[in-house]
Amino acid sequence: MLVLDTPLYLAELLEKQEFVLYGAQRFRNGIENIFLKRIATLNELSASRGFSADNEQEFSLAFTAAIGDQLCKLKSTVLFAPLSFQGANDTSAIFCESNIVLMVDNPRLEFIKLANLVAAHLGGTFFNDDNSSNSVVYGGNYVVKEGAVIGKAGFGFERDADGTPIRFPHFGRVLLGNNVEVGENTVISKGAIEDTEIGDSTKIDDLVYIAHNCKISKNVMIAGNATLCGGVQVGAAAWIGAGASVKQNIIIGEGATVGMGAVVTRDVPAYSTVVGNPARVINTNQTQGAA
Repeated sequence: MLVLDTPLYLAELLEKQEFVLYGAQRFRNGIENIFLKRIATLNELSASRGFSADNEQEFSLAFTAAIGDQLCKLKSTVLFAPLSFQGANDTSAIFCESNIVLMVDNPRLEFIKLANLVAAHLGGTFFNDDNSSNSVVYGGNYVVKEGAVIGKAGFGFERDADGTPIRFPHFGRVLLGNNVEVGENTVISKGAIEDTEIGDSTKIDDLVYIAHNCKISKNVMIAGNATLCGGVQVGAAAWIGAGASVKQNIIIGEGATVGMGAVVTRDVPAYSTVVGNPARVINTNQTQGAA
């Protein structure tokens, strides 16, 4: 999550973007008196049920591709949403009681464009931060071997209407727990909005790639040349074998084993073993506990 020290005037940021405004009629003067205070994910905003701003004109910015009950938890949020949002169901009406919707063809793309304007305004290095920058928070007793790159922006893009890739600015960090080891020439990208997290006593071999927003729990072991795509979650004491590839947003359960060279395209149950391409479960032991 990015929290702005000085909120930005929303109407000015939106001058060059086309959208259908929904819900703004509930606010005095529409969006003319709204200021952008935070850029966040729906998960972050839902967990906090929005934010109680000191100033009622300060809002958070997020986007969604789907209309679900999660939205009912939010308040003081400006949301990029698909054109189908208006009148889709009761959720739409409930959401607009305390939020504003900007309906567009591609919510993620328009969110990225506005986030890039914020990044340019702040003048920060949201693309090329290195190991020694504020993009990395180190725990105690860590080991980072030669050639490891931690905390630079990951591979996040969305294509514009003409096919041009537009980069997603990375406002997040990498959080390394205590007693973490990172091998030679391993890359750990910082989060796009949420942080990338590496739990206590996790050991990462050489030449591993961990993409933006991954959440690696404690006591995990990741062997050389493994690739974890964006948003992967790994439970405590899991083992990921050499050369394994894990698709974005997959959940690998606590104590699970991913075999050497496995290509994981579905969630992996806790304490199970998966192998192959695509990976399949060959063994499950529910009696084990995390180390």
